[in-house]
Amino acid sequence: MKKIDIKLTASLDNLEELRKRLTSFICSVHPKISSDWQQEIKLIATELFTNICKHSQAAEKPVLIRIKFYKSIVTLFFCDQGKPWNPDKISPPNLSNPQESGYGLYLVKSMSKKFYYKCIKIGEYNNFTLIEKNLPQDNPNHL
Repeated sequence: MKKIDIKLTASLDNLEELRKRLTSFICSVHPKISSDWQQEIKLIATELFTNICKHSQAAEKPVLIRIKFYKSIVTLFFCDQGKPWNPDKISPPNLSNPQESGYGLYLVKSMSKKFYYKCIKIGEYNNFTLIEKNLPQDNPNHL
């Protein structure tokens, strides 16, 4: 197993730093992994971090992002200090009537093997989100 912890403040100004550090970590663990798969992981991380910044009332508070690579799965853990919410109460977007926003959680769930959210106290954090995504089938399982 390989992992990285990224701690940033909940600000959209930190999106580029998140993407940069995530790309660097993915490339160090799996240098030959497809760019499409990398883009999916970055999109998942971007959408979750953006939602924390915009909707959780956690502006400028710390967010911990932990990424772990196992043999065939990558997990992304997001811990924040924002307002608790219930992802089951978020309706999926109406794809037949496109709108400008509201697709983030839908995309994250559709690209993930598993999506889990819990409002629990973990040190200084009170929200915990877990995403699991399968590694590409052609990826060597050497971790």
